[in-house]
Amino acid sequence: MAKNYADYIGKVLDRRYKILKLVGEGGMAFVFKAEDLIMNRLVAIKILNSEFNSDDAMVQRFINESKAVAMLSHKNIVSIYDVAIYDDMKYIVMEYLDGITLKEYIDKKGLLFWKEGCFYAIQILKALEHAHSKGVIHRDIKPQNIILNKDGDIKVTDFGIAKLPNASSLTVAEKAIGTVYYISPEQASGKRTDYHADLYSVGIMLYEMCTGRLPFVHENAINVAMMQVNDQPVPPIEVNSAIPEGLNQIILRALEKEPTARFPSAHGMLKALEVVYNNPNVVFTSGSIEAAVLPNTVNIDSIATASIDEIIPYTGVDASVFSGKKINEEVKEPPKRDKGKKRSKNIRQKRKKSLFTGASHTMFPMVLGVALAFLLVAGAIMMFLFESYIKSMFDGSNEPIITTIPNLEGEIYGKELLSDLREENKITEISVNYVKSERPRNEIIKQNRSGTVVIPEGKEYYTSLVLTVSKGPEENVYEDMLYYSESYVKKCFEDWGVQRNKLKIEGVSDKTEGLPSDLKAVMRFASTSQVLRIEILKDGNYVRLNHGDIIKETDSFRIYVYYPENNVKMPNLLDLTEEEASKLLDDMGLSLGNVEEVESEEEDGIVVWQEYDEDAVVSRATKVDIKISKQCKFMPDIMGLTEKEARNVLVMEADILHYRFVYDKKSDEPYGTVIEVSHEVGDPVYSDNPVIITVAANDGMGLEESADSADISSEEEE
Repeated sequence: MAKNYADYIGKVLDRRYKILKLVGEGGMAFVFKAEDLIMNRLVAIKILNSEFNSDDAMVQRFINESKAVAMLSHKNIVSIYDVAIYDDMKYIVMEYLDGITLKEYIDKKGLLFWKEGCFYAIQILKALEHAHSKGVIHRDIKPQNIILNKDGDIKVTDFGIAKLPNASSLTVAEKAIGTVYYISPEQASGKRTDYHADLYSVGIMLYEMCTGRLPFVHENAINVAMMQVNDQPVPPIEVNSAIPEGLNQIILRALEKEPTARFPSAHGMLKALEVVYNNPNVVFTSGSIEAAVLPNTVNIDSIATASIDEIIPYTGVDASVFSGKKINEEVKEPPKRDKGKKRSKNIRQKRKKSLFTGASHTMFPMVLGVALAFLLVAGAIMMFLFESYIKSMFDGSNEPIITTIPNLEGEIYGKELLSDLREENKITEISVNYVKSERPRNEIIKQNRSGTVVIPEGKEYYTSLVLTVSKGPEENVYEDMLYYSESYVKKCFEDWGVQRNKLKIEGVSDKTEGLPSDLKAVMRFASTSQVLRIEILKDGNYVRLNHGDIIKETDSFRIYVYYPENNVKMPNLLDLTEEEASKLLDDMGLSLGNVEEVESEEEDGIVVWQEYDEDAVVSRATKVDIKISKQCKFMPDIMGLTEKEARNVLVMEADILHYRFVYDKKSDEPYGTVIEVSHEVGDPVYSDNPVIITVAANDGMGLEESADSADISSEEEE
């Protein structure tokens, strides 16, 4: 068996997969682009390097990947079509992905706009949410294992060291750890892992995408592993101040050393990211929060179990209640960015003290000490409650308090109002629902009650006021998108509610005449399909769209995209006739190449495959191969018919010539009756997938195949 990848080029595996070219090479396998000669589609084939064919551990890892992905079916996870395990060759046939790794993309751009990083992380988390629901833990999430296609869609690949449900702890997959820069502390220290390890790796990737650097770097891999276990990362917001505070919180939570301190699930983390993506000003709370009235706060722990529509973008809870401050203390101003950094440092210092060390000690003294402390505290609490009860019997302190809730409609909700309500009306813990409204931001629209209320016995404050507050007209604010990919920019405008027909794409190159000098200047550093400038239509003329401008759904835009000279974008040919496809290619400066007819569910003559994907950049005069449909047959209902009747229906009515009969001699059904069919009624029937028909032949002998019911059945017709 060949060990050099070049020996595979041009070969046909199992009379089906023709190897076209090498597209990737790793430590244990080659990945080739190939053509599936039966299904008429491009595939990727991962072939285990032959030098590992006798290495049980590597073979097990190879098989492990096929098992893991075979359990999964998700648009953000690479699909597996076929697996072959022979003594001298082992390969996996997968979906062919036309794109680059996320690592290549990050290395090229250096630093991603934070929304772009969230956009990719959300897709990865959706894939992990599906995998985790099936009991599959990836354990090697890193940018090298993420494919980014030309539309900005993400595919998670390489489940080689994935942990499968009910897998033995002795397998190579169980022992394996991922790439040291992205592994979790529990992986680095050789502990058992669960889905929290994948969330940690996503946190590392988010950190890298949004700051342009990894949180832990050292020339020695062992030192990096120890840093994962013992060191706290510099908060990403201190590296890149453009990151929203909410995203900073999400990344730091994902990078907690203790697995259970991270997000409870991939679902919880992606929901938190969606909140920040849609509302960059959000600040999360969890348990105790600092003494500040935070505009746009969300309890991060509620996100894992709530749908995104259930999350209120502002709790309105007076933070001083949670932080244990006395009521007469002044409420602080909302924290500025530098204060946030100081808080992050303080939190980081506190966390360092709680990290485990490498020393091993007996747990008994610790358990005994905790138990004694618990008993002492419990006793003190009981004594305090008893004394309070006795005291209240004599001083009447439990009598209810009467207060008044004023009419607040039209008032501006803020720190001053909260302070007045607390001190004058004894009202705290106000719940606030922000709604889109034409009324000014923070104006109170309605409240759940007003007038005189009685504070329950034993409480000092009324805590059930709910306000509905205007968040003002919702606006989309443009942020500079120089050098972002065309597909990502289109997606952003789509999120802002701008229809595609409102976007005019202008492809320009170094030789395009009449371009402004500033546009030519930025073109010098651009790559293919990157955005150079965006303009908005104002009073009949396009003017530059600047950072901070407001984008409305009704506006029209012109987007300048860099395409080198003589390059054009491939149009979509699918669902066209051959004649229509040929004309469209001619109009684009391209031409029609080979035309192949393939079986398909589409009607005859429709384009079902094109050599280059839509929007791919190709040279002018390129010949484009296509495949057009030859409509397949569809399965009729033959259950319960006799063998002869079934044969007539298949051949005479459905025009199906690819079938064969097998006979069940143990069936209790009437002799000669069709009792089972391989295809459901209405299923497509292809020539390479014949219909298998089981007929009752109850003579007590078992199951056998008819000698005269071969595949193409011209010999079977009577």
